[in-house]
Formats: sequence, C-alpha cells, structure tokens
Amino acid sequence: MQTRGGSEINSLIEEFVQANSDRAYVTKSFGHRRYLSVLNQCDGMVGGNSSSAIIEAAVCKKGGAVNIGIRQMGGRVRGANVIDCGVSSKEISPAVTRLLSADFQSSLANLESPYGDGKTAEKIVSILKGGIDTSKLKIKRFYDMEMK
Repeated sequence: MQTRGGSEINSLIEEFVQANSDRAYVTKSFGHRRYLSVLNQCDGMVGGNSSSAIIEAAVCKKGGAVNIGIRQMGGRVRGANVIDCGVSSKEISPAVTRLLSADFQSSLANLESPYGDGKTAEKIVSILKGGIDTSKLKIKRFYDMEMK
C-alpha cells in the first residue's frame, strides 16, 4: 500500500471541504478549549492514528470516534465510544456507518469516561487535608556505596 505525504493529504482534505462547505470545515488548529467544544457538537470524529480519537473523544457525551490504524492499539485505555478499524476504505466505511448509526449513538447516552469522574484533584485535596497516617508508611533506607 502506498502512503501519501502530509501535504498531499492536506490538499485532498481542502478539496473535500471546498466541495462540501455546507457540511465540512478545516482548520490548522482550534486550540485546546475550542477543540473540546467542537467535539461536543459533533456526531462523531474520525481520527487516523490519533490519540485524540481515544482520549478527548472519550469524554464527549455526544458522538464517538473511529480510530483508524494500529498506532494507538498498544494497551491505551479507551471508552466504549471508540470504534477501532483498519486503514482500508473497506474497513473505514463500515466503522463510520456504525459510528453514525442510531443504535450506536443511543448507546452513548449513559457513557462513563474510562478516566474517572473528573473529580480526582478534589479527592486528593480532601485526603491531604484529612491528614495522612504516616505510621503505616515504609521508610526507604539508603546506603552510601564507595565508588572505585
């Protein structure tokens, strides 16, 4: 399979957006906050070898993500809203169809983030304010060694 360079792929994306300006938009960067806001408005996202399809999309209550390729498959935690697929159009097309299906979209209504409830910092502060019983901590011993 022949791969294409980034500039060639970007040109194809720009051509698609020009031909479909009523439903497609392209930008080099939204910035983090706008990006998350846009994700929350989308019916889904398709990401090629992008951790964003797994990490940021996992916390979006609307839509899901198609993760194309194997780069992100190395044991990365993912939510139930991530659909993994191969890199061929024969694999991508059914994954996108599933992503946009009413059944899949409705399955996301009670989606729980695999990364917790977003209140980890509050829990840590509460524990620290309550004090830590240091009597149960192990003391690590260090030994000085002579270097020759």
